[in-house]
Amino acid sequence: MFIPIEQVREHEGERVQLRGWAWRQREGKGTVFIVLRDVTGVVQCVVKEEKLLPVAQQVQVEASLELSGTVRKDTRAPGGFEIQVTELRIVGPSDKFPITEYQS
Repeated sequence: MFIPIEQVREHEGERVQLRGWAWRQREGKGTVFIVLRDVTGVVQCVVKEEKLLPVAQQVQVEASLELSGTVRKDTRAPGGFEIQVTELRIVGPSDKFPITEYQS
C-alpha cells in the first residue's frame, strides 16, 4: 500500500511504498540520491543496490516514480528521514529539464 510522504516519519525502520515526482537527482560514489515529492512533502531516497543504479541514473527532474524501501532517520536529509530504496520504477519519464544554467 502506498503512503503519502508526510507519513514517512511514522514508519521508521519499516518498509514503505511511495509514489511521486523526482524533484532532484544527484550521483555520488556508487550511490544515487533522488529527492521525491508529492503533494504532502519531500523525502530523500537513496539508491545503492547495483541492480537499481542504471534505473536511478536515468531519473530526470519531474519523472514520475514508484519506489519501495526502508525508512531510516537521518538528520541531514530533507525532513529528517530517508528511504533506502530496494525497488524503483520510472512510471512516466521526463525529457531533459529545459531550464539550465545561463552561459554567456
